[in-house]
Amino acid sequence: MKRLIIIFLTFSPFFLFSQKLYNAEFRLDNGFVAPHRIGMEGLAQKPSYGFDLCFFFDHGRNNYYDIKYNSPYTGYGIMWQNLGNPKVLGQSFAAYSFMEFNFFQSNSLMLLARINGGLTYLTKTYNKDTNPEHIAIGTNLNFFFKLDLGIKYKIPNQDFTMRLSGGIIHFSNGSVKKPNLGLNQINFSLGMAYQLNQINRQENISKANEKPKKKNEFIIMASLITADDYTKQPNSRGGGFLCSTGTLGYNYIYSKIGKVGISGDIFYNENLYYNYDHHIDSLITVHEMPSDIIRAGVSIGHELVYKRLSLLSYVGFYYYNEVKPHDFMYSRFGIRYYVFNNFFINATIKAYGFKAHYIESGIGFSFKN
Repeated sequence: MKRLIIIFLTFSPFFLFSQKLYNAEFRLDNGFVAPHRIGMEGLAQKPSYGFDLCFFFDHGRNNYYDIKYNSPYTGYGIMWQNLGNPKVLGQSFAAYSFMEFNFFQSNSLMLLARINGGLTYLTKTYNKDTNPEHIAIGTNLNFFFKLDLGIKYKIPNQDFTMRLSGGIIHFSNGSVKKPNLGLNQINFSLGMAYQLNQINRQENISKANEKPKKKNEFIIMASLITADDYTKQPNSRGGGFLCSTGTLGYNYIYSKIGKVGISGDIFYNENLYYNYDHHIDSLITVHEMPSDIIRAGVSIGHELVYKRLSLLSYVGFYYYNEVKPHDFMYSRFGIRYYVFNNFFINATIKAYGFKAHYIESGIGFSFKN
């Protein structure tokens, strides 16, 4: 651990630039696995514990986005956790990025919210022969999400700040392979951050009233992935089937930080060719033609924008759905990153209720008037 901190602090000066305020933080974590499905109670044996090491910075208040979001911090980190049940759940090694928002500040005291997202490697997964108790996750590599609220105290006349925070951690593979019940944790942490540099910058708050130059945006997006759906839990058939989404959409850009939109969506999910027969413990084919499983819908939603990153939240309704008529609606949550002004990478979860169907991982194009 000491070696990691020394290496981190040794190389950090090479990344310091005059207009950014850089910090390094170390946090001790403690919590517990929270069973959210029947049958998962045995997974939570002892409290979990671990540590975070992260590096973050802010740009001040010199552009529209940082003024509107009250100069948020952005950063990167690594996290290790013993999940409280090493024989069954093993350990977690995560790498993530995050944004931190300041909701309230009074002298040296601040109320903060931090949104984390990344990948984690779990050393233990479900195996029907060697680890049948681990009914939560079937892959080593998983998505890592964490949301926490915290109180930060700036020590007067020092470059140190202390933080006390609590939140929720979620591990999931997005239905790439069953089981995918996911792991949820209630997490608490105590941390100490050190400010790595001193700067004297002037803020340009005149940019706070900038208006978007273009109001209308048309998008086209396509995604491709495999998913393991409609399989009897916790067993998996060993892999997934092809899933794809095609979208044509329109957004009204009402602000530089917000868009409202509507889209027409077409979904192709090869899992829908099959049904699981519990009597013979096997999948059976119930549809033959692609036209039998294609579904089409219309969705409406919102994009929250920070520079090139967008946070999406959409809800939609099927107007063509022969294969599962009782699933009349769907939702889409995730992110888009605009690599260029007219080209973005998409990573969203398509779900029905609280059940993930697959990850809409793909690319898209934006056309603005």
